[in-house]
Amino acid sequence: MKVSVIIPVYNAEKFLLKNLGSVLKQTYPDIEVIIINDGSTDDTLKIIQSIEDDRLILVNQENGGVSAARNEGIRHITGDYVVFVDADDCLEATYIEELVKAIITYKCDMVCCGYTYTDTQGKIVAAFPGKSDTLKLGVQGFISREELMAGMLCHGLLSSSLWNKMFRSDIIKNLSFDTDISIGEDLLFLAQYIIKTNSYYFIQNKLYNYFINPHGAMKNIVSNTKFNSKWISEWEAIRIFESIYTNDSQMFRNALNYKKIVVSNKILSKAKKCGYWDENCEQMLLYIKSKRMKTLGNPFVDFKLKMKTFTYFLR
Repeated sequence: MKVSVIIPVYNAEKFLLKNLGSVLKQTYPDIEVIIINDGSTDDTLKIIQSIEDDRLILVNQENGGVSAARNEGIRHITGDYVVFVDADDCLEATYIEELVKAIITYKCDMVCCGYTYTDTQGKIVAAFPGKSDTLKLGVQGFISREELMAGMLCHGLLSSSLWNKMFRSDIIKNLSFDTDISIGEDLLFLAQYIIKTNSYYFIQNKLYNYFINPHGAMKNIVSNTKFNSKWISEWEAIRIFESIYTNDSQMFRNALNYKKIVVSNKILSKAKKCGYWDENCEQMLLYIKSKRMKTLGNPFVDFKLKMKTFTYFLR
């Protein structure tokens, strides 16, 4: 079974050799590595062209963002399965081999694996599964759709990112990323995939190494002193997500409430500091006020966030 590896890259010269080295040295050899150079202005293109490997497929395009790059990558898929890799991260050598083995052995539609978070000094600062997890996902095996969704919505669990998951290409080829959403596009893509599938398997082995980029999108929200209206798209993504996927289980409702509370607090705190306010901010504030009591009893929300959320009612 061939696996298509999709890697969107933009000005990734600092990380690319290490990244591609970990991909091309996989113990599973039958792969194609589709690299979408999204209008890089540094030496990214030169680095890619210097690597001699028949499995590399280079696609150049004008800068259009990560969603547009991934959409272009999907158009070049010829493999049976698909994984998405970020250009500044690294894979364990058996990453693809273990995911392929699981997805074939258990005849499932998606396989998820454990991962680590690594800082600029190469130190592992967090990992999943950890010593204790809110959801019972520390043991390898099949997981329900509710567990999968809740695990994606809650920070530090399965993750709403694409990089620790393997997908069936026959389904992926009929999906696309929303290029109007700059934060939260992964969650929307996953929702599209999940409503078309039924079985999900979790591997507890930590096979993906996520690098915490100090200049990444999430860090920019924290450090930037001017409010960027694109940050609102994360709230918009959750609202679209709700229209795509609904579930009445208590676990899912708690996880969704947690996600909306976290995003609302993050955006509103930044908006307040930057002197920014719009209709979306008003909607987030109304949501926090309307859900403050339920949040106090939500097992996914820690004490600090519960108190921060509850005090919004007093403002």
